[in-house]
Amino acid sequence: MKMRTVLILLLLGGLNIMTGCLFQNIPRAEFNPTPSSGYPPLTVHFDASASRSPNGPILSYDWDFNDGEESSGVMVDHTFTEKGIYRVTLTVTDSEGKVGTLYRNVQALSLPPVADFDYWPYLPTKQTPVDFDACDSYDPDGEIVEWIWSFGDGTSGWGEITEHLFPTAGITYSVTLTVIDDDNVESAITKPVRVVGCEGCGS
Repeated sequence: MKMRTVLILLLLGGLNIMTGCLFQNIPRAEFNPTPSSGYPPLTVHFDASASRSPNGPILSYDWDFNDGEESSGVMVDHTFTEKGIYRVTLTVTDSEGKVGTLYRNVQALSLPPVADFDYWPYLPTKQTPVDFDACDSYDPDGEIVEWIWSFGDGTSGWGEITEHLFPTAGITYSVTLTVIDDDNVESAITKPVRVVGCEGCGS
């Protein structure tokens, strides 16, 4: 029993040594993307000059940008044209044909939507229905899914087109439209709406 235990320990020790040597002989791929995130079109510089191999010089640097494009070289530039998270792969091969690989993410951010609206009539009186239309709002890389209105009088509204009655004459209300796109990115715009007339003078 003792002899069997000793043999098992020796075999395990040898396996650990072999495994350690195996991993030690693999080249180490290393790179940093600059910048690692931004709005598309996003041009990123990739530098793999920190890659090393214990076996000798690295002979090839191969890049996969996860967008259907590939390249090679120690330093390369690549432009990501659409939003998304890209898992960029660097594969290095040394003079003995051994291969090392590293993955890093680059994020092309979602562009914010553009908020805009019109209203009519341009100079409403109090309790006159005012139509608000946000059809000029748009999202450059997706679609707007929510329209939120703040009419500056403590009330709110929703929808691409809405209607509102302002309660008091002689006041300029700050009306804010907030739009949210399908990536949950939002933007807002505020415009003044002047309600003409005066309180207590029949207007």
